[in-house]
Amino acid sequence: MKKPWFYRQLLYYLPVFFIVFILLSLLMAYMLNHQSKASARSANEVFAKHVLQAIDYNLQNIEKMLVNEMYNNHKLIQFIYDVPSLNDHFVEYEVTNEIKRMHNSSSLIDSIYIFRPEERKVFSDNFIRPVEQFGDGAFAMEAARPEYQAMREHPWTSKRIYKEITGSDAAVPVITLLRKIPLRTGVETVFVVNVKTKKLQELIMEMSNANVSYAEISGTDEQMLLDTPEVKSGVELIRLTSDYSGFTIHTGLINGNWYEAGNAVYNTALIFAILFFIAGAYWIVFITRRNYRPIESMLSKLNSYSKKKNQLNWSEFGKDALKFIEHAIDMLIEQANELRQGSEEGLLYKRRLFFTDLVEGNRMYSREQWQLEMERLQLPRHDGRIGLVVLEIDKYSDFCQTYSTRDQYLLRFVLSSVIHELGETHGLTPWAEWTSGHRLGVLLQYREELESDDPVSGLCSQVIGWVREHLDFTVTIGIGFTMEEPSDILQSYQSALEALSYKTMLGTGRVIERSHTPLQQGVAYKSLNSVHSLAHAFRVGDEKWKGHADEFFEEIDNGLYKREEILHLLNYLLYNLYKEMMELQPELQELWKEEAIPALNELLESFETIGELEQRVFGVLDDTWRKLSRVREHSNHHDFIQGVRKYIEVNYNNPELSLSHLEDAFKVNGKYISQLFRDEMGEKFIDYLSNVRLNRAKDLLKQSALPVQDVALHVGYTNAMTFIRAFKKTTGTTPGEYRKV
Repeated sequence: MKKPWFYRQLLYYLPVFFIVFILLSLLMAYMLNHQSKASARSANEVFAKHVLQAIDYNLQNIEKMLVNEMYNNHKLIQFIYDVPSLNDHFVEYEVTNEIKRMHNSSSLIDSIYIFRPEERKVFSDNFIRPVEQFGDGAFAMEAARPEYQAMREHPWTSKRIYKEITGSDAAVPVITLLRKIPLRTGVETVFVVNVKTKKLQELIMEMSNANVSYAEISGTDEQMLLDTPEVKSGVELIRLTSDYSGFTIHTGLINGNWYEAGNAVYNTALIFAILFFIAGAYWIVFITRRNYRPIESMLSKLNSYSKKKNQLNWSEFGKDALKFIEHAIDMLIEQANELRQGSEEGLLYKRRLFFTDLVEGNRMYSREQWQLEMERLQLPRHDGRIGLVVLEIDKYSDFCQTYSTRDQYLLRFVLSSVIHELGETHGLTPWAEWTSGHRLGVLLQYREELESDDPVSGLCSQVIGWVREHLDFTVTIGIGFTMEEPSDILQSYQSALEALSYKTMLGTGRVIERSHTPLQQGVAYKSLNSVHSLAHAFRVGDEKWKGHADEFFEEIDNGLYKREEILHLLNYLLYNLYKEMMELQPELQELWKEEAIPALNELLESFETIGELEQRVFGVLDDTWRKLSRVREHSNHHDFIQGVRKYIEVNYNNPELSLSHLEDAFKVNGKYISQLFRDEMGEKFIDYLSNVRLNRAKDLLKQSALPVQDVALHVGYTNAMTFIRAFKKTTGTTPGEYRKV
């Protein structure tokens, strides 16, 4: 059988497919280029920062060494302030030895000399000579001027040429550090440290990939310090300036021609993508106009037929062709349906629709309208009171996984039938409709002879027992209030749903009446302090997190919360845990993300009762905590930091407890302890100490009547106002207000 229409449609739409494919390919190429440029800039920025930090670090060390020697070296101090006699060669010899020692303290230093303007002498590690015979004498004289230092913003000069011997060709490009010490005579002794720019270039070459990227440094006068021939053909990507030295680092790619060529290619690709987009839009318009012709023909025939039958008018649809066709088809379907007799299926649909209108409040019915509608739908009706219950299948996700679709329909039919049969035995006339896959709404009409009785609770209890005895799953039933008028069905239905919302706290497989729910619900926010304590203890590896978890769930048990409120609390707990865990090392973060988060998120979707939730949450957290502990134990510094932590927990009330105190106690550099503590615990030492002190303060505020000032002293705060500010910043309330709560 030939398919000319099929092949014609295929030929119409294949070009669109190819255009879209090419367009997406070009756009993807352009995006990849954009991403690669961004990555190159990011890598160069990291490299530039690293180089700048390394240079600043070395130059700052040289400056610190010089300042330390100027003010702490007794031989230099004696030399500076007590002018030696012309024959005191021994003092000058000691000074040259000290300069030589300073020179040898850093491989970057090219030369160091001291200039004494009063004597017009220059002292170096190699010589002592008059400034007029010194190759760098002009700079020394200029530097000795009082206004010279005030003219400079940074301690290091830009690149300059240093000569040790006047008239010599041995000139060295250097950067210079200048420091002065004023004398009682008003003249200043000048200390000069020269660093070879070549040494800086060697330092940069050790940190860079010479085949890919380059780095150049310019001084405050924008003169380049280094000799890098790659700069001429390279492309600059990053430029950063040091706050300390004022030097600017320029980094980029060596092979700039390839970089620019790549940009040109991908920009061309973007232009082609735009052209293909325009071509695709034109082609779509073309084939749409061509394929609309059959619809026009169909419209013409339908319009002619409608005019003859006087049924549809084309002008009534605002020239909307598809709407006109839709109405024509609907008319034909309606005419076909009207020919069917005894449409029982249509009656069931109308009953379900009427039930939905009642419970959702889409329309309010008076008693007379109710009776007329019940009669029209061939439903039994009584003039007495009306009860309403909602039956809900417990663990519906397990129900769907356990039973096939056919079995699910069968079991729903069984539940409806059981309610009808048992309802009749209690003098009630049930009308049940499934409002969703797991929820059955039941209207119970009281017979006149049972006006004084309330058999709804007995019926629901009997249904629960029957299901528990004969089926492999359970149901929970929420009972709404009994109504006098059908117009109250919406409120009764909502009260039944509200009763079911407490299933998480009260348990499944039972009847929950509106009277079982509290007049005043629990305050979920009381559990927030437990959440913060739990998350913090879990992060630092403190086993006390288990006690905080018990406290958290105990607070939930003591308050009667709806499922939505419990979900809010759990999401807040997960948020705090995630925030705390992101402070840890990347290895521990990945463990949390890959194992704990998926398990906890799946748990939130499937739990039924608070007991089940507590058990599963504790299981996930305990398993994750053990894995985190094993990873931490393999750390080289785990035992040391645990010892520090225990020391803090014992001596937290010592006001002198600080990094310096720990340095004396453990004989380890304080900054090193701080870094190890941050890596292991995920927070700064001072923050951990503050948490320990404030948690102990909370206990004292709750368990004792000590004044706030005494509580502050007990936990290591010597100043009560400092304690109050820290307490309020952490808890959001003052110690006095916390004690009252």
